[in-house]
Amino acid sequence: MRILSLFVLITLWISSATHAQETVYLDTLEVEIGENTKVIFLAKSPADFAVIDRYDLNFLYDELWRMRQDGITGQEELDQQSAEELRHGVKAPEVIKGLTGGLRLDNWFFTPTIGFTIGKSFRTESEPFLLSNENPEQIQYSIRGEIRSNTAVELAFGNSISLKEQGNRKWRLRVSLGLSLIDYRIRNVGREALQIITDGSMLTSGELDQLVSDLPERILDFQVSAVMPFLEISPYYEWYNRHPEGRWSVSAGLKISPVLSDDYTNVPIYELGQSEILFSHRGIQYSLNAHLGYSFSNLFVNYYSNAFQLDSNVRSSSPSVQVPGSPRPSRNLGLWVVGTRFGF
Repeated sequence: MRILSLFVLITLWISSATHAQETVYLDTLEVEIGENTKVIFLAKSPADFAVIDRYDLNFLYDELWRMRQDGITGQEELDQQSAEELRHGVKAPEVIKGLTGGLRLDNWFFTPTIGFTIGKSFRTESEPFLLSNENPEQIQYSIRGEIRSNTAVELAFGNSISLKEQGNRKWRLRVSLGLSLIDYRIRNVGREALQIITDGSMLTSGELDQLVSDLPERILDFQVSAVMPFLEISPYYEWYNRHPEGRWSVSAGLKISPVLSDDYTNVPIYELGQSEILFSHRGIQYSLNAHLGYSFSNLFVNYYSNAFQLDSNVRSSSPSVQVPGSPRPSRNLGLWVVGTRFGF
């Protein structure tokens, strides 16, 4: 009886083990890697192996190995988009990075910029004034001039705040301190038009030209050099292409700069008699800047909306030629700077 019971128990144990094994795995696929490593795929049926064709197994292995090297465990949480990219085998270098948020500092950077100012023409009008006590006609003139291009150099040092990183895209806030040196020339200044603004004047154009020709005229062309320390704040967006070294980036921000050069305050660039047109740098510069870059090559654009101003004036030492009334408002002129920025 004991032998029969033992035989039944052994039979039941062998039957249950065989049944469990056959219901779980019916086929295997083995891939040998090196001499001591083997990857085994288990399936319930041979037809299940067709699913493997949907995956890039080489890419999957490379990513798992890189995760191991970087210390990323299998419990690392992936965002939904990165998981889908990994499932379809998209070869992007950053796809398995977890979704990171919060604020943190990245690496420090030092970036030089070399470029030039963009020349343009300008025009402004004088205040009305009298020729003399004997000729009470009020006259007014306009001048024109040119800004000639010259060099622009900039050095910036700072850091960036990481705002968000998702897959192969990064959002950062670039904060830097630096120094700008901008050169340009005021050239070809000259009187453009002259007119009488007195109602009922009897002077002809020839008589007016004769009277004006007796007034002293002075024209000044000069080089302008502005030294400006600045604080720059720029939102920064970058994304990687399929090559690890390929990085596109774009940014747009604001720059605040005090002008250290004080040699260009109320400098006359044109004088006719007691009337004059004065050039001045604005003490505080607000500029908009933008860049478009690939890897370490960048196109940099900077626009100073109020780079300098032109004022018209009649010197108070000659009250006999002044016309009562409110002075003309200042004419504010902008300046473009285009260059190449190296690095971040």
